[in-house]
Amino acid sequence: GPWVRYGQTKLANSTFTMALHHKLAESNSNIKSVGCDPGYCVTPLQNTKHFGVFKKLGFMIPKQSGSDGSLSAAMACFSPNANSGDLYAPEKKMTGNPIKVVAGGERQKTGMIGGTDKATCNPEQHKLVWEACEKALGIEFVV
Repeated sequence: GPWVRYGQTKLANSTFTMALHHKLAESNSNIKSVGCDPGYCVTPLQNTKHFGVFKKLGFMIPKQSGSDGSLSAAMACFSPNANSGDLYAPEKKMTGNPIKVVAGGERQKTGMIGGTDKATCNPEQHKLVWEACEKALGIEFVV
C-alpha cells in the first residue's frame, strides 16, 4: 500500500545519499551529500485517506510538530559539524533533537534506528539504488 511505498522511498533517499557520498569521495570532490529523517511529525500528510491505522492509534505514537521535524534538515544543511555521508534523525527515533545516526557513511551506535540504517549503509544497496535511479530516469549519473 501507500505507506509501504512511502517507507521504501525514504529508505531509497537515504541509501542514494550514501551512494552519492561514496561516489563524491572517490572523485575527491568537495561537494557534500548529507541526509536527514524528520521522524514522525504532525503535518497534513496524516490527513490522507491512506493514514488509517495511524489515525486510530495516533494518540499512542510519539510525535512532534512539523517545525521540530525540520530540525534534522536544518542540521544537515547548516551545522558546521555536518560532513558528507552524515544522516541526521531524531534522537528518540520518532521525536527529539537531531543526532547523527550515520557519520561519514558509517552507522553510529545510537541504539535507536533499526533496519533502515543497515540498508542505508550497505554498499550492495547503494549500487542497486544508484542503478535503479539511472534506469528510471534513462540517464547515467556522472560524478
